[in-house]
Amino acid sequence: MIWWRWIAALLLFLVLQSSLSGILEVFGVIPDISALVVISAGLTNGIVAGSIMGFLYGILTASIGAGFAGVNALIGLSIGVMAGAAHMKLLPESLLTWISSSMSIVFLSHLLAVLLLKAKGMEIPVGWWIAHDAFPSALYTSAFSPILFPLIRAIGGRKEEV
Repeated sequence: MIWWRWIAALLLFLVLQSSLSGILEVFGVIPDISALVVISAGLTNGIVAGSIMGFLYGILTASIGAGFAGVNALIGLSIGVMAGAAHMKLLPESLLTWISSSMSIVFLSHLLAVLLLKAKGMEIPVGWWIAHDAFPSALYTSAFSPILFPLIRAIGGRKEEV
């Protein structure tokens, strides 16, 4: 794995996501396109690469002001672990894998976020959060995966190039 290329892809997509969030917003839902970099790294290179990229994603999203540092790092790490675990079970080149893994991983990360926030004492109705945030965000983010995964993997490189 060529680390600097994957980190550059993550930084690029974090900047794009924060810059284009107003344009990409549909009915209050913003796609998490930077999470697709973590998912792609995990699907392409396995659980270790996914975990490292996920932790870095969590720290970077917290540093730009999106949530709590510890919670974001844990959520990013979970995204990377889930994608890396999928690497061993799924075909990483399949379009269906890209769509289904991005949808399920983003959904589960949003569910983890609401559970962690509830554990911190915040009163959030879980059912409302799932219906109005987790599922729409997962669906919208997965719609970008067929377009962005080939681009992300072109920037980050494939496992075979290592």
